[in-house]
Amino acid sequence: MEEIQHIAIDMDVAAEIPKKKNAENNSRRSRRSDLMNLIKKRLQEVPENPFEDMSIFRVPARFQEAHKGLFEPRMVSIGPYHRGKESLCFMEEQKWHFLRDFLEGGQNVGIKVYIREIEALEDRARRCYSENFEMKSDDFVMMLLLDGCFLLEHFLKSSSRKYSAYCNLGWVVGNLSTDLVLLDNQIPFFIIHKLFAIQRGMTCSCESFECPLLKDLIFNTPLCSGQIITSATGEPPKEWCDSIYHYLHLVYICMTHNDERERDYLIKQKSHHRGSHFPKSRDAAPQTYAAELDMVTYAEELNMLSASKSGLKMTIRNQVIIPCASKLHAAGVTFKRKKNPRDRFDISFTNGTMEIPLLSLSYYRKILWVNIAAFEQTQKFYTDKRKFVSYLALMDALVNTEEDVALLEQTGILMNMLPSEKDAADFFNDLGDLFVAEKYTGHYLFKEIRKYSDSTWHKQRARLMHNYFGNPWSAISVLAAGSLLILSILQTYYSSKGH
Repeated sequence: MEEIQHIAIDMDVAAEIPKKKNAENNSRRSRRSDLMNLIKKRLQEVPENPFEDMSIFRVPARFQEAHKGLFEPRMVSIGPYHRGKESLCFMEEQKWHFLRDFLEGGQNVGIKVYIREIEALEDRARRCYSENFEMKSDDFVMMLLLDGCFLLEHFLKSSSRKYSAYCNLGWVVGNLSTDLVLLDNQIPFFIIHKLFAIQRGMTCSCESFECPLLKDLIFNTPLCSGQIITSATGEPPKEWCDSIYHYLHLVYICMTHNDERERDYLIKQKSHHRGSHFPKSRDAAPQTYAAELDMVTYAEELNMLSASKSGLKMTIRNQVIIPCASKLHAAGVTFKRKKNPRDRFDISFTNGTMEIPLLSLSYYRKILWVNIAAFEQTQKFYTDKRKFVSYLALMDALVNTEEDVALLEQTGILMNMLPSEKDAADFFNDLGDLFVAEKYTGHYLFKEIRKYSDSTWHKQRARLMHNYFGNPWSAISVLAAGSLLILSILQTYYSSKGH
């Protein structure tokens, strides 16, 4: 009987095994189907070209760590990447004051209109950022509205000198200027443009250079200072507004794309630029001496700049290494400050003389340069003409030590406003890890410099000049000794001839 029961149990167990296997298979198929549907859904959500609209990139953590303070905002966050940081909370309250002033200065347009227009641009604005961020639709729209109005009102107050109480603090104005040019502290330019258009009750005619916003940003803000792109014929480009990604991009364009004919066009435009939407005022804002000096030297540089049309390409693999400035000087190279250069990139090397335009170095300039170099390398269409990266690569090669900084200062090329010559040398030496471009401009220049400095004749000539003609007394001694030698030879000659 027991055997019969065991057999029955075994049969029941055997019958359950296929059922369990079927259940497991069904469960596996269900999970597989769910996973497949999830993957299909995500694939459908992936845009055709996810990188096409990206223009605002997050600075990699290792760069932020290596260059502390050069990529982090100190006063204000613009956009989502730095939003909510405790150190920036003070300016979040100020943004609401700026929003109120911006709305009061418009054409009696209700806040509802601004919200509706920004909501229509939300998806496009989100696609501009390289990284995803968790932010609800309402919060994102409010952020764009607050930050966009803050930027516009800031430019208005800066140009009209109608500073609020917070701007009377010198450290606020300086830090704001640097924060606005940080690579990942931006919002899309079309948001700023839309807000301005609504406030002024106007439509933009970008193709005929009739955009008041661009005119005001270009002609009435210190960063751009009248430096605008035009074509070789003196006519403005047609794709102006839509081709600008954000404020840093506008600054980059203004600093790198002018030639002499464009300079004439700019002067003409600026002389006729009346009735700005950013009105002037007789009241001057308080500024520190350092800030004034930086503004003056920067304006001096801008007045000398126009866009470079030259440049020979090179790859990093074929990069020519050149000695630093002090070693080049020892090899016979002479450094001079270039007069009336086409642009900041107008560096020449002729017959052992290297001419470089004025270079003023300040803490603000450090931040601007590093962020512009980082921006330049995020844009695929600048691959073949990365002017700024090439320029900084050259300066990095020339400056290794405090001696190099001192030499460039003595020749009038470098105006160092950092605390010491060591700080200036350290800045250039730390730039190396930012240069990841495949191509530089100026390979021919590097090659010619290297060829000249490697010449034995030039080295011996330089040694002679430095050792015997380095100062007036040495030169007089050499000339006196030479004269005595010549007189002795003549005396010997005539004496022997007489005999």
